[in-house]
Amino acid sequence: MHLEKKRDNIMDRLEKVDDQTPFIEWIKLSKEIKNLDKQEDDFDLLCQAKIAFITSFTTGYLTDFLNVLARKEGVLTKCYNSPYGQYMMEILNPSSGLYQFEPEVTFLALRPEQLDESWANCPFFEDPTIHIQKIITQIKQITDNFKRNSKGLLVIFNFKNNGYSPYGINDLYQQYGQNHIYGQLNRALFDTFKSDTQIRILDYNSLYNYVGHKTYNDRMYYLGDFEFSESVLPFLAKKILSYIIAVKGISKKCIIVDLDNTLWGGIIGEDGLEGIKLGGSFPGNAFRDFQFYLLKLHQTGVILAICSKNNLDDALEPIRHHPNMVLREKHFANIKANWNNKALNIKSIAEELNIGLESLVFIDDNPVEINLVKQVLPMVKCVQLPKDPALYVEKLKEVSWLFNKLSITEEDKERGKMYAEQRLRKEMEQSVNSVEEFLYGLDLQLEFVTVNEYNIARIAQLTQRTNQFNVTTKRYTVSDIDSYLNNSDYLVLAVRVQDKFGDYGIVGVVNIRKTEIWRIDTFLLSCRVLGRGIEKAMLNQLIKLAQEDHVETIEGVYVKTSKNAPCESLYKDNNFSLVNNDEKVFVYQLEVTKYNVKFPEWIKIR
Repeated sequence: MHLEKKRDNIMDRLEKVDDQTPFIEWIKLSKEIKNLDKQEDDFDLLCQAKIAFITSFTTGYLTDFLNVLARKEGVLTKCYNSPYGQYMMEILNPSSGLYQFEPEVTFLALRPEQLDESWANCPFFEDPTIHIQKIITQIKQITDNFKRNSKGLLVIFNFKNNGYSPYGINDLYQQYGQNHIYGQLNRALFDTFKSDTQIRILDYNSLYNYVGHKTYNDRMYYLGDFEFSESVLPFLAKKILSYIIAVKGISKKCIIVDLDNTLWGGIIGEDGLEGIKLGGSFPGNAFRDFQFYLLKLHQTGVILAICSKNNLDDALEPIRHHPNMVLREKHFANIKANWNNKALNIKSIAEELNIGLESLVFIDDNPVEINLVKQVLPMVKCVQLPKDPALYVEKLKEVSWLFNKLSITEEDKERGKMYAEQRLRKEMEQSVNSVEEFLYGLDLQLEFVTVNEYNIARIAQLTQRTNQFNVTTKRYTVSDIDSYLNNSDYLVLAVRVQDKFGDYGIVGVVNIRKTEIWRIDTFLLSCRVLGRGIEKAMLNQLIKLAQEDHVETIEGVYVKTSKNAPCESLYKDNNFSLVNNDEKVFVYQLEVTKYNVKFPEWIKIR
């Protein structure tokens, strides 16, 4: 089969893969993907991620499931598995295969009885505190060694409680019942690492409870020391991939929803306000709960927008006036209710919100509309709702992991409000006669803030998620940035912006490596504030600091990607000279004494 046909065949099958896909199809797909990768070497459109698994048991076909699911979401994974029974040597030896592989994310999964031989005899007989302390001490030794040898993120599986206690229905009433003991152990694990920026806890216990007995196969455990059954692998791969997309900064950002038979039952233009189904008994209660789940995602920073074939006045009536409506106008960053092609409307929403099409999830009940958007905008993740509205929430849960972030910042919690303020800015922009009048009318204020424990997560998040105005697209974890703060060879600037409509929060980051000349390692700006001249103000501040430090030259690098064209001319537009370049990497330098870029007069420094 021709290479292109092979690729198309794989993509078609990937589109259909879900939790119910037979095990053998996952394995076949994984094998075909690997074979295709050997024949192709152009992965520009894929995000590549290096992943390691350090376990005290056999993981089986987990990496195959991860390979398939990751490719479905546009991620090329390269995986490393520790040799069986060698997890401790892999961690302790600085020259081990693990550290030579240099993974971006490492998953550590151990059984408690392998960390404390007496653990199996502990439950139901004695206070578990000593055993828990021993297990946590062992894990702390492992993590300390890992952190000495790797800068990557370490994700630790917590411990599953299989739910079968010899005490039976009386387990909860026992002082040292199984639920109590595993609860203590997992709480101790979380408390130990909750403030460690290089470590996260994967809640395997919750996954086990969600999937149930399917996570475990007794026969495979005794025959080959397998921890995961075939049935749990799709769910576990999804859980693992959620960490990868968060680290790589490719989490989805926006959900675009239809209205009729999506947010409510019925057609508002035909049934009227009193005729649509929303709240009360079925099916109205299912539509209401679907909105509640969307609201919860919105509260974590997910942007909501509407794309509906409707008259605008009809569409807004339930949103503004229906008593059981959960989502109101203030929750939506953009509303397209008209009779235009939905693909064109979605493209317009992306442009107006200034986010990439690959950051969008489109949800609709109509298969015709879903297929249209898939064909015209293949970068958009499309979700067709089932016929039964009782299954809407479950369908939304199936894709909600795509919005995961390593942390939820204050800016995330305020994002909905920020986008509501953005609509007001748009209205003002359309009412004035020139760009200059608009910029002066905003009353823009910029503040260079100190990086500290309260905002460091936001700064890391910006490096992970900013793609358009990001000169190098380097990604940093919180621990990376923390290490720069304690190193006199680096200077990290964070930029906060506000205007008369509200506070944008921290939207810009500059990271400088201070050698004989200053090298700009990172220069990025959130897409929400592009076109305001803020990048010029940031460069002015950087030059000012360089002059105070008697630095003569500043060097900046632009690494061209498929997404960061908006910052391509940053350096050449601001008196930097091109000194070296190849196909994708352009190196610029500026003599500080010759810097004369005009500071934007409409911006005030606080």
